[in-house]
Amino acid sequence: MKKEDLIETIEILSDYKTMRGISKGLEDYRKGRFKMLNEFKIEMKKAPK
Repeated sequence: MKKEDLIETIEILSDYKTMRGISKGLEDYRKGRFKMLNEFKIEMKKAPK
């Protein structure tokens, strides 16, 4: 592992907002609250412009 990689990891782990976002994303995923990219693209094509 490179020194830059470790520094970036430490920066992410020390950023409260980033970690909260990651935690929420993982919780949503576990609870099935997500869409596959192809589903999202289809919805966006159908959305009014």
